[in-house]
Amino acid sequence: MPTAPPPSRDVALETRVFWERFKGQIVAIIVVVAVAAVGFVAYRAYADKQSAGASALLARSKSAQDYQDVLARYPNTAAGAATSGFAAARVSVGAATNTSHTKDWRIIL
Repeated sequence: MPTAPPPSRDVALETRVFWERFKGQIVAIIVVVAVAAVGFVAYRAYADKQSAGASALLARSKSAQDYQDVLARYPNTAAGAATSGFAAARVSVGAATNTSHTKDWRIIL
């Protein structure tokens, strides 16, 4: 009874055939991963720069207008979020003082 010969086990030949067959897809995947990595690093650098600028501006803030400037320039940072609470409190206090209530509403910084 005849049997089929075993398949070739030449690793170098199989590697070369695999490369020739899939080199387009392999190169495309490598390029996409590299572009994604560069984009991620660039985004992180931008976000860190924005956060550092917002923190520095918040540290120099002394008045309510300075805090509003931080919120206007950096609304999507932690420093901007910290000043948004101040802005919300100021708006609610302003609305409360426009009513006929007799309580004295003040913001303590």
